[in-house]
Amino acid sequence: MKRNFTELKRLARETLAGHYGMPMLGIVITSVISNLLVLPFDLTLNNSTSQSVIFYAASFFIALLTILFSCGLCYMHLNMRRNKPYGLKDIFYFFTDHPDRLLLSFLLLTGISLLIFLPAILVTISAFYLDKSFLYLIAVVTWIVFLLISLPVLYGYSLLFFLLIDHREMKIREAMKESRRLMKGNKMRLFLLHLSFLGWVILGICSCFIGFLWIEPYFEQTTVSFYFELTGENDQLEEQKAAAAKKEQNESHFQAYC
Repeated sequence: MKRNFTELKRLARETLAGHYGMPMLGIVITSVISNLLVLPFDLTLNNSTSQSVIFYAASFFIALLTILFSCGLCYMHLNMRRNKPYGLKDIFYFFTDHPDRLLLSFLLLTGISLLIFLPAILVTISAFYLDKSFLYLIAVVTWIVFLLISLPVLYGYSLLFFLLIDHREMKIREAMKESRRLMKGNKMRLFLLHLSFLGWVILGICSCFIGFLWIEPYFEQTTVSFYFELTGENDQLEEQKAAAAKKEQNESHFQAYC
């Protein structure tokens, strides 16, 4: 069964109904930790080269920690969708469970992105140093062109972290290959699904970003539903739900008969 965007979002809302608190708390905790870690380096940042190097180095390592937090939140959402136990411990899970696989995957994707955008980066640097207005215009056009080029490539790897989280024995290369296989013919579909949240993003910005406490779990859970749609797990969960409902109904009839 191929579910449309409305049905995928319905599944996400059903999963989150009455359970928004935990993922919202997870977002708050991870955001606070990340900001507290970067704050000392931000306060001591000045125009000196050494301080700038320290700041950017610290920001890089904090970004790596943020990736592990993000994977932990993803793990929480996967458990929620599967009706498995979940809690705040999930957001710290991958600090001890093979974090190297996730961090290396992030670095590989970052490297791929840098290679794709290298021409745009070089044009931007040239425009900055030469300070020519026409070069700034060329830089903007170059960024737009290479952004369009990058989308099919990067969306091909959009399920990489889901696969690594779900299959601890899977190697990074295998996960990348499987992500490309699953996303074949589905890249535009996922892009449009993400684009359908644009109105929610604008609303979140207008609410001084407070609204993202609700929007982000909704977005993440919808993406989980999309992932399950491609792997066939949505159908399995619906069958389990129907079987459980039928069993409960039969037990009710039996008790009524007795």
